[in-house]
Amino acid sequence: MSSTEILELSKFENNLEPILKYKDANMSLLFGGAEILKDIRIKWLKDLYYLRFSISNFGLEDKAERTFRNQAYKPLQESSWICGLLKEESPETIEELERIAKEERLTIAVDAGILIRNLLSRQILPLLGEVKWIQTVIPSCALWELENKADQDYPESGDGYLGLQEVVRLKRILPTFIVGDKPEIMLPTRIQDKTNIMRDHIICRQIKDFMKKSEIFKHVYFITIDKTAASIGRIMDMESLYIPHPEITKINEEYELKSVSYSILQNGWTYTPLTRFLWVLAHKFSEIIIKTDEELEIRVMGDYPGKLPNDWIDGRVMVEVLENEKT
Repeated sequence: MSSTEILELSKFENNLEPILKYKDANMSLLFGGAEILKDIRIKWLKDLYYLRFSISNFGLEDKAERTFRNQAYKPLQESSWICGLLKEESPETIEELERIAKEERLTIAVDAGILIRNLLSRQILPLLGEVKWIQTVIPSCALWELENKADQDYPESGDGYLGLQEVVRLKRILPTFIVGDKPEIMLPTRIQDKTNIMRDHIICRQIKDFMKKSEIFKHVYFITIDKTAASIGRIMDMESLYIPHPEITKINEEYELKSVSYSILQNGWTYTPLTRFLWVLAHKFSEIIIKTDEELEIRVMGDYPGKLPNDWIDGRVMVEVLENEKT
């Protein structure tokens, strides 16, 4: 018996949570029909779960560490960060965010990297609850970068739409301004360092020019995951917060992700639903296959036939649930 549905995030979580909770399973991550990472173990301990995998689970013939990190580890790391399984809480980041949180009024500028990882809405804004007034600034060059990614093949398109979903989300909850003109020369998003530096310079220049023209935007915090962009911002006399990538915990030869982690910034334990993680993975890989110990198979596809731009913006994924009849 099988069923197929196309679901937005909230319905995806509501429908799959009771199906997956408390059920040990193995998960495979596919791209273009090829298994990139297989037999990722999902284990439950009462209400909590953890995942474990290693390079031995890597499905491609090229088992080199570099290939493994680019094709499997990095997308998993990014997905874990987006959904909240991973957090960046280095002393420098904590100190800077705590200082920002004491402000009464905040203008926060972000680049494409922050938008793709949904860091502002899902992890930074919840820490700024005491700030009375917040607005966001998005350089048009960063928005163009997202649009350019969305127009490419998967998985670049998945990243682009994750970022565009964040733009829509920010516009719904905060005053959000797109500033500057789009670059006259279309800058590729994945090429040599010189072009990347040029893009970072344009982003910082657009923020700086907007600050000069506005009476209420004189003081802006620029948040980025790009070291070069942060450095250029500081050269232009902007307060720049660089947030480095957090790493997945490695125990002996295995990587481990846990549903619960302690947050110093939030001063307590935080829980990430398994379904939230799976939804993000579906934007990073073309297909996820989960097989439980109870003869249940679930396929989640972020890229499916007939998917329209609005489906991407709304974060819809295709879910197929197959119950294998026991003989």
